Amino acid sequence: MPEPRHLDGAVLRVFLGILVDEGRIRTAGTLLRPAELGYVPDGATTLTLTLTNESDTTARLLLLGGPPLGEEIVMWWNFVGRTQGDIEQAREDWLSGSRFGEAKGYDGDPLPAPELPSVPLKARGRVR
Repeated sequence: MPEPRHLDGAVLRVFLGILVDEGRIRTAGTLLRPAELGYVPDGATTLTLTLTNESDTTARLLLLGGPPLGEEIVMWWNFVGRTQGDIEQAREDWLSGSRFGEAKGYDGDPLPAPELPSVPLKARGRVR
């Protein structure tokens, strides 16, 4: 196993998310079960990520990562955009079936997007 790569006091500007699909995964002392999302916030000083399969069978996970977004974002239901208009368009596209494709193997109708709230959605995040 390779040695951890330390950054000698530098700070890593990256976000890592771990989404468990099957099994149980332990990372940084936290046990994650299927459909649970764990994350390593930015600001770490090492590039080492240790994942341990705590299951008796094969585990499967999705590792997401990248630098934090350098702008504010708007999040609502299953959508992420830069503006409320982006979210409104995504909702319309979802309802019309024109943009997001289909979930092969899912035996049922698409889930309907809820109504948007009557108040403006709030942008969140860091502005750099």
